[in-house]
Amino acid sequence: MDVRQLAIVTDGAGAFAGRLPAMNGLLAQLRLVQDGTVPLAGTAVLVLQGATSGVVLAADSTIANALGAGAGRTRQPRSFAQTTAGVTLTYDGMNTIPEPIAIANESIDVTITTGGANARATLFVWTRDA
Repeated sequence: MDVRQLAIVTDGAGAFAGRLPAMNGLLAQLRLVQDGTVPLAGTAVLVLQGATSGVVLAADSTIANALGAGAGRTRQPRSFAQTTAGVTLTYDGMNTIPEPIAIANESIDVTITTGGANARATLFVWTRDA
């Protein structure tokens, strides 16, 4: 298991752009920890995207919603298993089959919009061996 950490400070317009160093393995978990004094606005839109592949690893407009000062949120992003024809597989015709997202020696671009002026948080990203 490997973890990377990124300090987030939005600009006066509530935007942030940063990059996590190259990672390898399966995306295991994301954790956003809000600052206790100037947390991200509930309207914050967070996007994590492979810097080379362009694959969207997570896009969440609610990652900051319902979080009090100092609170955090943890998620385990997944994609959906597909057939060779690109059709999403299900267990029973309705419930999709989640699969971990693979990362191969790729940096991760992190962007936030509408996060509130000068807001602060810390993002943690874990990967595990494939």
